[in-house]
Amino acid sequence: MKINYTRPLTLSFTLAALLFLGACTTNNASTSDVDSVASSPETTETETETATETPEAATDVELTSISLTNVATGESFTLADFSGKTVLVKPMATWCGKCKANLQGVKEASAQLGEGDYAVVAISVEDSLPDEDLAKYANTEDFDFNFAVATPEMIRALDAKYGQTALNPSIGSRFIISPDGELSELTTGKVDPANLVATLETATN
Repeated sequence: MKINYTRPLTLSFTLAALLFLGACTTNNASTSDVDSVASSPETTETETETATETPEAATDVELTSISLTNVATGESFTLADFSGKTVLVKPMATWCGKCKANLQGVKEASAQLGEGDYAVVAISVEDSLPDEDLAKYANTEDFDFNFAVATPEMIRALDAKYGQTALNPSIGSRFIISPDGELSELTTGKVDPANLVATLETATN
């Protein structure tokens, strides 16, 4: 009896060819996946760098050139208008009990310093507060300072220069502008009249 081996051999070669093609396809797919994964960290790094970018801090000139309104007189002014004087700038709020106590300390210090070389500007960070309400507050408490309600532009400038700390009246934030227009670092805490007098005198000299 004669056995025909032709068909089994043909079938074997066919199966072997199919298995080889399948392996190549799988290998190509795996390579593509690797390439895709390898490229993802670059994209993530770029997004992180963009997200962590921060705007430049407001310069002294930008902050001191913002127009404010004196609530007692209705006249416009800027912090730069006090050039040649030492200026204490005190963020505050009418609802803040600590602010009132600190402003009393500022009042005592001002009485010791006298007029001429010094000025005090109290800026309410209550952006929706009517000027009339702030003027009434200053009059009731007998604070003879320059009072103004912070404009949105001033709020942004204070935040850019000093951060949110400057906009938190309860912690007693304040800063000094020297006669040549240079802004000091932000100071916080209870106002001690004697220490404030010494600090302002040092900034003047």
